[in-house]
Amino acid sequence: MQIATLGINYKCADVSLREKIAKCLAVAHDFPHVMLSTCNRFEIYFSTPDLAGTHSELLGILKESIEGEFEHKLYAYFDTDCFVHLAKVTAGLDSAMRGETEIQGQVKIAYEKALLAKTASLELHFLFQKALHLAKHVRTTMPLSGDLLKEVVMELCRPYKGKKILFIGLSEINRPLIRACKKDAEVFLMNRSSEKALLFAREEGIYSVPWGSFKGYDVLVFGTSAGKWLMRAPDIDGQGLILDLSVPRNVDPSLSHLVSLINIDQINAIAASKSQAIHPREELVAALSLRYIEAFRKRRAAKLQFSDEVLIG
Repeated sequence: MQIATLGINYKCADVSLREKIAKCLAVAHDFPHVMLSTCNRFEIYFSTPDLAGTHSELLGILKESIEGEFEHKLYAYFDTDCFVHLAKVTAGLDSAMRGETEIQGQVKIAYEKALLAKTASLELHFLFQKALHLAKHVRTTMPLSGDLLKEVVMELCRPYKGKKILFIGLSEINRPLIRACKKDAEVFLMNRSSEKALLFAREEGIYSVPWGSFKGYDVLVFGTSAGKWLMRAPDIDGQGLILDLSVPRNVDPSLSHLVSLINIDQINAIAASKSQAIHPREELVAALSLRYIEAFRKRRAAKLQFSDEVLIG
């Protein structure tokens, strides 16, 4: 398969470098590609006749914009390794909070964006469709109890039971957290698209507020794709806790000396001690990945043989 990925994640670099990589590569490219950007990773999947050349082209873009040495913090996977990597990512096996479920929705959204932009090749269609199908199968046959992201956030918010929590952004990472927190707190949602926020708020029985001030709430949870700081020093008004789950970050990091500010990397560190039974899942993902790849190769070979026969005839 002519597929590859170049990426960086929480294992390789802190949130600051991940922000820079995402900003540099999250632009239009003239080759088939799908971009996966989450709070813990940025990966660009591509399919070209010259995978090594495209990989070098992407590195060149980064070197033009980012100072210092960073190449050793990037990773790349080609062909079969690329398929297995995306399968593990989609199944939550490469996440900081292993076994988490949000990543599957984020992979699906990345693929759907590529469909709308018409940037996915036949190989990339196969890669993402099968990775999503595989992840669903693994979760169904080998379910894990609990969700680490929700567990950590709930632990952090527990001292604010009955208080006001404002979620900024109707993202995949925020939706399950809203559902979890509304049981013990007064939950509000702020989103740039007020229509979507109103609809979701009605369905979940929470409050929707207009985009604007962050004052008057005990806890703020940022989870947007804004790509810039949404909160600075003038917005501080007695908040007890601010969780910034976004990459690029939504909250000016310097505010940490004024308020309890926790970013996604710090949440990952809190979750590091939490373990789940992962190894059987990894074995199943690896086995199914190889089976899918072999099926693709046989299908491609059959089509090529048919084409040759038509030409000869």
